[in-house]
Amino acid sequence: MMWELNKTLFDQKPPAKPPARPLAVPGGAKPENVPVAPGVGGPQQLLMAPDVKILASHGASPRAEVEWSREAHKSLLCAHSEYFRSLLTHDGGSFDTDLVDEASTSDNKAEQAKVERIILRLDSSQFTEETMRLLLSYCYGRSLHGTSVENLLELVDGAAYMGMTSFSLRFEESLVAKLKSENVAQCIHLPRNTEQSDSPWDATSIYVRT
Repeated sequence: MMWELNKTLFDQKPPAKPPARPLAVPGGAKPENVPVAPGVGGPQQLLMAPDVKILASHGASPRAEVEWSREAHKSLLCAHSEYFRSLLTHDGGSFDTDLVDEASTSDNKAEQAKVERIILRLDSSQFTEETMRLLLSYCYGRSLHGTSVENLLELVDGAAYMGMTSFSLRFEESLVAKLKSENVAQCIHLPRNTEQSDSPWDATSIYVRT
């Protein structure tokens, strides 16, 4: 009798855990693939509404017409970009802000809290909307698979400008892998990356130009 009771207890399966609520991560990235730097916070932080809005206009002027805009999380921008980290963490820096609804599971609009969002302005002549969209998507874990040579060329320049060193090297490696006799002329204009001695593009460009 005791043996049958113990066997029954051991045979019981633990109760199934309720399915986890999916994280609302921009760019279609899976939460486990979202790269977050130490000290910045985990993927749960991305449940919050984006707290930075990037506005692109001529000369980055607040008086000029906004040509395009993108939203992102400050923690991700600071983790991956020296440019954004310097801009957003500079002592004494001041920014225009607006208020947006915080992400909430409540259907009651009155219960949704307001969060402050930083407004950053970029010169629209520096980046196309597509380049910035892709740069932000890769910050959120998007794969480079299927990225065209044309987009990779813009991403190499954009990542270098934004101080995204690890991304810049990754874009260069992907670009080198796509080099063919038909498209190599498109890549000749890329400047050498003097700050990265192990740049895969530098080694390839030297070979192409000689």
